[in-house]
Amino acid sequence: MNTIKNLLLLLFTSFQLGLLGQVVPCDTVFKDPGGDANYAPSTFLLQEVEVDNASRATLDFTLLDLALGDTLKIYDNHFINQPVLAVFTQGDLPSQVQAFSNKIRIVFTSNETDEAQGYQFTIKCFSAYFFNLETFEDSLCASGSLSLIGNSDFPTLEQVSLVFGNLNGIVDTVSIDLLNDTTVVQIPENLSTGLYTVYLQPNDSIWFPLRDSVSLFVHPQTETPSIIGDSTFCFAPAWMQSSIDGNLQWFANDTLVPNATANFFEVTEPGIYQLQNSGICGVALSPQFSLIQLQLPPAPLLTPNSLQQICVGVELSASVVSETDSITWIFNGNPIVELSTNLLLSAEGVYVIESINQCGSSFSDTLWIENLFPPVAAVIQPDGPLSFCQGNDVELFVESLPQTSIVWLENNEPINQTGNSISVTDAGSFTVELTNTCGTTASANTLTVQIQENPPVPVITPAGPTELCEGNTVVLAVDLPDNATFSWYQNGQSLNNSNDILQVTESGSYTAIAENNCGSAAAINSIPVVINPLPEIPQLFAQGNPYLCNGSSVLVATTPQNGVDWQWKRNGNNIVSNTNSVLVTQPGVYTLTVSNGCGVATSSNQIDVFSGQTPTVPNIQVTGATSFCEGLSVMLTTTPQNGALIEWLRNGSPSGLTGFQVQATEAGIYTVRVSNACDTLFSTQFTNVTVFPLPPAVTIQFAGDLNMCEGDSLELSIASLSNVSYQWKRNGAVFGPNAPEVTVYEEGFYQIS
Repeated sequence: MNTIKNLLLLLFTSFQLGLLGQVVPCDTVFKDPGGDANYAPSTFLLQEVEVDNASRATLDFTLLDLALGDTLKIYDNHFINQPVLAVFTQGDLPSQVQAFSNKIRIVFTSNETDEAQGYQFTIKCFSAYFFNLETFEDSLCASGSLSLIGNSDFPTLEQVSLVFGNLNGIVDTVSIDLLNDTTVVQIPENLSTGLYTVYLQPNDSIWFPLRDSVSLFVHPQTETPSIIGDSTFCFAPAWMQSSIDGNLQWFANDTLVPNATANFFEVTEPGIYQLQNSGICGVALSPQFSLIQLQLPPAPLLTPNSLQQICVGVELSASVVSETDSITWIFNGNPIVELSTNLLLSAEGVYVIESINQCGSSFSDTLWIENLFPPVAAVIQPDGPLSFCQGNDVELFVESLPQTSIVWLENNEPINQTGNSISVTDAGSFTVELTNTCGTTASANTLTVQIQENPPVPVITPAGPTELCEGNTVVLAVDLPDNATFSWYQNGQSLNNSNDILQVTESGSYTAIAENNCGSAAAINSIPVVINPLPEIPQLFAQGNPYLCNGSSVLVATTPQNGVDWQWKRNGNNIVSNTNSVLVTQPGVYTLTVSNGCGVATSSNQIDVFSGQTPTVPNIQVTGATSFCEGLSVMLTTTPQNGALIEWLRNGSPSGLTGFQVQATEAGIYTVRVSNACDTLFSTQFTNVTVFPLPPAVTIQFAGDLNMCEGDSLELSIASLSNVSYQWKRNGAVFGPNAPEVTVYEEGFYQIS
């Protein structure tokens, strides 16, 4: 029976969970599973205690009584592989168990038989240890070094060391000592880029990450390039290529080549070349690459090597000197099967010698043999008509031939002209002779030149003065030539007039032109004619108010005219002003007379200027009631003002009522406006007129027979109306109540109003 009981107890008490991952207040008291009583055998208890992040957890024990074989283990942090802070089996009461972090894991196990009082402790909170990790750089190279500064208030413990690793796990690590000092860390070649922190390592297998970290970017070592390409070349450019891609720079003969940073490099000169690859982790230089340039063979020397002109049937001796044994004669672009270095040549064409080596071919200068013949008979060409006007010329020319002299002949006599063209200004017959080393040939044609006369120059004569008034005329005359046509011009524009005289009535510069087949001849003189205009009749206007209000003025003016005198008049009397305007300060009738050497003109109108005075602010007098029934009126009066327009306004708009006294028949707010040429003024008073509408027409209704017996009654009524009074009448006499209905007992004629 006891065995069964123990078995059941084991099943039900073998595993218990306390607080798991909950944040508890400081000074919280924790007890074993038995509480105030003894704990039971075969008990397993897992408790996780956590205080706030800014604190470090500490256990103050007030009770510790364990049976033989029972164990109480206390871990720093919540993970089983974290540092063990304490292990208790039996013994004295511990004073305090301190954690490095804000988390503690408690694991309690008891044996299967014994029991004891257990344990009790209070959670105390102390300020958390701080750790500050700083680095002077966040980007570095593999196999380089990194300076770190770590500041901490961790207690100095012999069994605790610090390890530099990343947060993804302890993969890349470097053992360092960072407590309150600067440490230089040597970075291994295989250290990867990532976020790194400092770990506590209480023993060889337990890691405890601190809260501070640094982000590092680890760069690989710079790769060494090599140069790929041929070591010799004949012609620039040659090309070299890098074996790798990167931040490249080409060098030629230990000198940096500007802007040469591509993978491919174009080379135009031989030399020693190197390629540098630059990276964050330094530079790497390729082995030297020697490039040699090979040359074409020297050009062979051909004698003669220029244009050689020989007559047909003559032979020319040619020879060649070459530094190579491989030469080829080439005639008009085609090789000749001939190995000799000396030849006799007679065929017309181009000769050249080719020397050949592994880089290609070199060519001699060119020998050009041209076969000469006696000159071909030249054809004389003119550059224009052979018949032309006096003073002009015609150019005669023939095709120019090399090594040929030219002699021109006029009327079969040689003239002092030897070029391939001559300029001819005289009449005559012209030929040419061409001569070269092979003979002389006369021209194939003869050209005859004829000369025509130019038109004569006209002379213009005026028959009277050339400055006159508008409406007068001056006559211009000219002698008509026999061999030309004639035209008159005014200011350069043709007048389409070819007579020998011209009647002029307009100003301008007059000239004449004579024309024939040889061109035109302008008159030796031009006649300027000035037609002075009559003065224009002025039209007067006033720029402003023609009323002189309270000492004001008004400008009376007309359109300006050139070359006239101005005479202003007031009331027929001259006033001083010799311009096109006058500033008027006195009332009166103003006119204007303008004059020049050709006449006088008086203004077509006059300007009347009046004295004026600003009106006074109008008042309003009311005669009668301002509230009345429709169809009635009230009299409104204001003080009359001389020369002023009086307008009555209703509700701010013109009412159509004018004059100093009006009858107002419509409802509204009445004001009065007085205006003249000097100003417009409004009354400061207003009158509010109210008009009551007339009641509507009504029909009397009756209930009964209009023919009634003596002693009977009849009910008369109308529809009820609001805001009205009622007046019944019988045969014109008032009777009855002030109501819409009435009872009648007598015969008669009934009305209601």
